[in-house]
Amino acid sequence: MFRQQSNQLAQTIKAIYNESKISELLKVSVISHEKIIYTLVQQVLKRDLFYNARSHQSPQKNHGILWLILLALIFNLVNFVITILKYSFIPLLYRVVVRNPFDQLEKTSGLSFVFLNSAGGVDRLLNVIQDIVQKEKYVMYYLFTRFPCKIFERSRKAPNTQYLQPHLPDKKAISGCLQFLFKNGHHFTSRLFRQFEQYPLSIRIYIASDIIQYIYSLIIYYYWAKKMAYRLSKAHPCALFVFDLDEASKELMLSDLLNQLGKRTLLIQHGILTDAKRYLPTCLYMACASERERQSLISEGVNQKRLFVIGQALQTINDSLINPNEDKLLY
Repeated sequence: MFRQQSNQLAQTIKAIYNESKISELLKVSVISHEKIIYTLVQQVLKRDLFYNARSHQSPQKNHGILWLILLALIFNLVNFVITILKYSFIPLLYRVVVRNPFDQLEKTSGLSFVFLNSAGGVDRLLNVIQDIVQKEKYVMYYLFTRFPCKIFERSRKAPNTQYLQPHLPDKKAISGCLQFLFKNGHHFTSRLFRQFEQYPLSIRIYIASDIIQYIYSLIIYYYWAKKMAYRLSKAHPCALFVFDLDEASKELMLSDLLNQLGKRTLLIQHGILTDAKRYLPTCLYMACASERERQSLISEGVNQKRLFVIGQALQTINDSLINPNEDKLLY
């Protein structure tokens, strides 16, 4: 029942997403758009579970289309301002917390690997490489996060940590956000409000707010990643770019845009793959933890030539649990 609801919701969100022509703003691969849609669906499901837990509340009455369009325009404007302010604060936060200057990405053509680590609490890539890769053969950068506690923790543990520099939203990013605000966003948001009219207006606002701010952030990250991918490709022209995840917004954009520049990108799986749709690799290649997980990704349409098995200590699910499925090559 839940899977059926999730699939129906995914089709609805995908239709709204495509009708709003967001692909004209974010020129990324088909698989990246699919992963964005998947994230939007998960955000809706999160609010849906919250609403079901409070199902004693009766929905509010339906409103007219003109009222919804006006609400959508005002709503988008407010979220545009909030997002721009939030992502303008992040570079300032880093300049205050990170004492050492950001790495200038000096050209080092002799490097074999560039590791791009998420700035969370677990050094997944560091644990993988510290015993098997010579220090002079790689460089590691951490992608920034908007959570101050993680920045403090990271800087305290390793004062020489090198971050990829966050930038203020530039003119192109702001222009893209404004285009969504005035051209795409009001249609997108009004469709969301109408689609979930069975919910109280407060829940619809929560759902729309999560989704709209995520899309604005994607636009900002897209233009940041275009610049950063170009700088990384020039600084490390022969390196393999290795990611510990590529499903989040900035990692997804950076790996996709490195692909577009013809660079080799690799995703190393961490943890157990429970939902293959979530972990479709944006990177050109993916190192899987087991044959079961490799087959799960192939069953979702990933080209088997992009996947190989390296094993992982955290793997606990028996490989025999994979359900055979017809071959389909989509990505």
